[in-house]
Amino acid sequence: MDLAFAMAEARQAAKLSQAELVRRIGTSQAMVARWETGKAAPTTTSLRRFAEATGARLRIEFAFGRN
Repeated sequence: MDLAFAMAEARQAAKLSQAELVRRIGTSQAMVARWETGKAAPTTTSLRRFAEATGARLRIEFAFGRN
Protein backbone atom coordinates (compact mmCIF):
# COMPACT_ATOMS: atom_id res chain seq x y z
CA MET A 1 0.00 0.00 0.00
CA ASP A 2 2.96 2.33 0.52
CA LEU A 3 3.74 2.20 -3.19
CA ALA A 4 0.14 2.97 -4.13
CA PHE A 5 0.08 5.98 -1.81
CA ALA A 6 3.45 7.21 -3.07
CA MET A 7 2.30 6.97 -6.70
CA ALA A 8 -0.91 8.91 -6.05
CA GLU A 9 1.02 11.51 -4.07
CA ALA A 10 3.66 11.92 -6.82
CA ARG A 11 0.99 12.38 -9.49
CA GLN A 12 -0.83 14.97 -7.40
CA ALA A 13 2.41 16.79 -6.56
CA ALA A 14 3.12 16.99 -10.31
CA LYS A 15 -0.38 18.47 -10.74
CA LEU A 16 -1.35 15.77 -13.22
CA SER A 17 -4.76 14.22 -13.66
CA GLN A 18 -4.91 10.49 -14.22
CA ALA A 19 -5.91 11.24 -17.81
CA GLU A 20 -2.80 13.39 -18.41
CA LEU A 21 -0.56 10.79 -16.79
CA VAL A 22 -2.08 8.09 -19.02
CA ARG A 23 -1.30 10.20 -22.08
CA ARG A 24 2.31 10.67 -20.97
CA ILE A 25 3.10 7.05 -20.13
CA GLY A 26 0.88 5.18 -22.58
CA THR A 27 -1.28 3.04 -20.34
CA SER A 28 -4.96 2.97 -19.46
CA GLN A 29 -6.68 5.12 -16.86
CA ALA A 30 -8.04 1.93 -15.29
CA MET A 31 -4.48 0.67 -14.81
CA VAL A 32 -3.35 3.90 -13.17
CA ALA A 33 -6.37 3.72 -10.86
CA ARG A 34 -5.47 0.12 -9.93
CA TRP A 35 -1.87 1.15 -9.17
CA GLU A 36 -3.00 4.05 -6.99
CA THR A 37 -5.43 1.90 -5.02
CA GLY A 38 -2.98 -0.96 -4.58
CA LYS A 39 -5.09 -3.40 -6.60
CA ALA A 40 -2.28 -3.95 -9.11
CA ALA A 41 1.50 -3.61 -9.00
CA PRO A 42 3.30 -1.77 -11.80
CA THR A 43 6.26 -3.29 -13.59
CA THR A 44 9.66 -1.67 -13.17
CA THR A 45 9.31 -0.29 -16.71
CA SER A 46 5.98 1.30 -15.75
CA LEU A 47 7.51 2.70 -12.57
CA ARG A 48 10.32 4.27 -14.62
CA ARG A 49 7.82 5.85 -17.04
CA PHE A 50 5.69 7.02 -14.13
CA ALA A 51 8.69 8.67 -12.47
CA GLU A 52 9.71 10.41 -15.69
CA ALA A 53 6.16 11.65 -16.30
CA THR A 54 5.80 13.05 -12.79
CA GLY A 55 9.32 14.45 -12.49
CA ALA A 56 10.04 12.11 -9.58
CA ARG A 57 13.21 10.16 -8.93
CA LEU A 58 12.71 6.40 -8.85
CA ARG A 59 14.60 4.55 -6.14
CA ILE A 60 13.96 0.88 -5.40
CA GLU A 61 15.58 -0.53 -2.31
CA PHE A 62 15.48 -3.47 0.03
CA ALA A 63 15.91 -2.56 3.68
CA PHE A 64 17.02 -5.08 6.26
CA GLY A 65 17.03 -4.80 9.99
CA ARG A 66 14.51 -3.70 12.52
CA ASN A 67 13.45 -0.47 10.83
